[in-house]
Amino acid sequence: MTFVDTISLFCVVALAWLYSEYGELLKKFENEKYLLNNTISANETFLIFNRVPKAGTETLMELLEIMGQLNNYTAAKDDEDLKKVRGENTFLRTKKDRKNYVEMLGDPPLDDNHTYPLSYVKHLNFLDFEEFDKKNPIYINMVRHPVERVISWYYYIRQNWYQIRVDKDTNVTTLKTADTSPTYFKYTYEECFNEKLKECMYPLDNSIHHGGFGGSHFSQISFFCGMKPECDIFGSEDGLKLAKSNVEKYYSVVGILEKWNESLEVMEHYIPRFFKNAGKTYKHYMKDKPRNKNNIKQKVSKEIKNQIGVNFTVEIEFYEFCKQRFYKQYLAIK
Repeated sequence: MTFVDTISLFCVVALAWLYSEYGELLKKFENEKYLLNNTISANETFLIFNRVPKAGTETLMELLEIMGQLNNYTAAKDDEDLKKVRGENTFLRTKKDRKNYVEMLGDPPLDDNHTYPLSYVKHLNFLDFEEFDKKNPIYINMVRHPVERVISWYYYIRQNWYQIRVDKDTNVTTLKTADTSPTYFKYTYEECFNEKLKECMYPLDNSIHHGGFGGSHFSQISFFCGMKPECDIFGSEDGLKLAKSNVEKYYSVVGILEKWNESLEVMEHYIPRFFKNAGKTYKHYMKDKPRNKNNIKQKVSKEIKNQIGVNFTVEIEFYEFCKQRFYKQYLAIK
């Protein structure tokens, strides 16, 4: 056998080995794709988007409304007038409150104008329908780096339009925030943090939903953890475990704001009934339209971000967990 023949034989053997390995890899991805698909075990005619604030979720909410018309489903969301009266009520502490929501979202859902297939959007901790012997809907959500998210929230609520409340009946305009001093609106996040003002402190082991500013908005984990006591404790390891478990069991897709286009692609693949042509629809209707662009947001130094992150280690761990799961889903469809 000549040297050239030897090389050729080696290449054939190598290619055969690589092909078999590639085949095995494809099988693993296909199996992974099946294991990561929670849609098939959910009520596939009902989708809940229990949206995390400041994670691109308002854009996704608007996209759902557009796609509802294109994909022939009802797109519903939390009633704005009711929200003004009772607040966000993301955390339903009593079983009676949880049962009322499950029944309200049951069949027929909401009212006669909202029929299945149905998507429903609200700032709400994970609500387990199985607690009341009902099948859980398809769950989706988005996440964002926790430190970037709280900084974004700080400046978001200082925008002029956010601070104004208009009474439709009397046409009277008032300010939402009790502290209306110019200092409140002019303080930068770094000044707020360095001076240890309450709004920019996130003490561990404190209540998420019944203290501080913005309610549960500073905790991303709470939206996935649910309604149990540990879901109300900031930095709770038990809350982290429950949130991870709920994501793995019940969430079809948890998208990543920093991977927006890829998130739409994964949703389109895993939840085609609601997200068919999501990427094309976004590009056609929404890509060039700014969503919640904040002109008053200022840069925050890396040093300050690192200091904030000290109390957000559990939140960051959850964010990284969601990213890893998302990348698995993304690779599995490629």
